[in-house]
Amino acid sequence: MTNLTYRAELKRQVLAAVIVFLRERVSATGQSPLSFDTDVEAAFPGLPGIVLYEAQCALLTESEDAWWDRLAATIEGEIVRNALTKPAVPARREVDRDPDLPF
Repeated sequence: MTNLTYRAELKRQVLAAVIVFLRERVSATGQSPLSFDTDVEAAFPGLPGIVLYEAQCALLTESEDAWWDRLAATIEGEIVRNALTKPAVPARREVDRDPDLPF
């Protein structure tokens, strides 16, 4: 394994460990992953802030993806899907007609 490959794998493993740590806390408390900086810093001393932010962003992205999935499963989501896939049809208007005209 090259030094670069080893470093990339090490980074992946550390990031995964931080994400698991944060996910457990979020699951237990219902708080945002942004609420646990101190806990993460205590559990992973010297962890660069950018790694913490990357882990927090990963969890926030998961949360956002789940929100979009729930939206898509609702009636409102169906309406949006229909609006995006069906051509717009102009609204019909009732026109004032002259009752004396045959048409």
